[in-house]
Amino acid sequence: MSYIVSGALFGSLVMAVGCVPNAGAACWDEGALQCVDKTHAVLCSGHVWTPASCAGARGCAAMGQRAACDDSRVSVAIPCLREGQVSCSADAKSRVQCKDKVWTVIDTCVASACVATAEHVWCDTAVRVAP
Repeated sequence: MSYIVSGALFGSLVMAVGCVPNAGAACWDEGALQCVDKTHAVLCSGHVWTPASCAGARGCAAMGQRAACDDSRVSVAIPCLREGQVSCSADAKSRVQCKDKVWTVIDTCVASACVATAEHVWCDTAVRVAP
């Protein structure tokens, strides 16, 4: 006997039993986000679970059947969700940008750590010359 499960019902069942979908597996609830661990999530994008980095201070937090991902700090060279978005690397040594769906270093922070706020991502790239 086989069963057909709708995307919304399947997502509810996954959350109810605490299973986390594997990156690369098929999904039906476009835009759904689920925490894998404290600093990683998977997002349903293009009907495929795609890995996401949540290395910001708030990490990945499950909130009922939804999740929140703090992407103010991210791991370099892993898939990203919003093309053109700018953030800080997980170690705060670089400013990174989502390019071709991958977090890519665009600046190296020289004098201070990368800082991300709701409005701006700042990274001091100036080379200091000793007097």
